[in-house]
Amino acid sequence: MFTDYQARVRIVHVEAPAAVWRERNAGRERGRVPDAAMERMLERGDVPDVTEAAEVEWWRSGANGFCRAPLAAGDDTVVA
Repeated sequence: MFTDYQARVRIVHVEAPAAVWRERNAGRERGRVPDAAMERMLERGDVPDVTEAAEVEWWRSGANGFCRAPLAAGDDTVVA
């Protein structure tokens, strides 16, 4: 539909390790996502494809913060 209107779409996919998801979810006082739902999300692993938008960015959680992905080996550049 967006292409019908010549819209420029940009997708930013932010990813954290499954252990971080579980830790954050367990620490919630309200609105905790059921474990079964968390597992289904992890199994699906829907990552955007470059054909889905004019621009797609992938970010992942690194040791020092969030980094653009995919990264070269040893690259843990932090984005503020």
